[in-house]
Amino acid sequence: MMLAVSVSSLLLSFGGLVLLAVAGEHLYGVWVRRKERQMKVRKGRTCHLCGTTYEEHSEVRLSACPHCGGLNSQGGHRRLV
Repeated sequence: MMLAVSVSSLLLSFGGLVLLAVAGEHLYGVWVRRKERQMKVRKGRTCHLCGTTYEEHSEVRLSACPHCGGLNSQGGHRRLV
C-alpha cells in the first residue's frame, strides 16, 4: 500500500515545519532574555551616586559600587522627605 503525496504538498509541509521551528526558536530566545533580565533586576543593584548597575551575588546589606566605591543598600533607594 502506497500513499500518493504530491510534491507541492510535501514541500508546503516541509516549509511549514521549518517556519514553525524558526518561530519556536525565536520565542525561546525571547523567553531566555526576559528571564535573564529579571534575574539581573533581582540580583542587581544601582549605585545612587554614579548610576552604574552591577550584580551583587552575596546577601550583604551594604555593598560598594565597583565603579565609584559608593555604598548602596540592599532595599534600593530611600525616599528623602
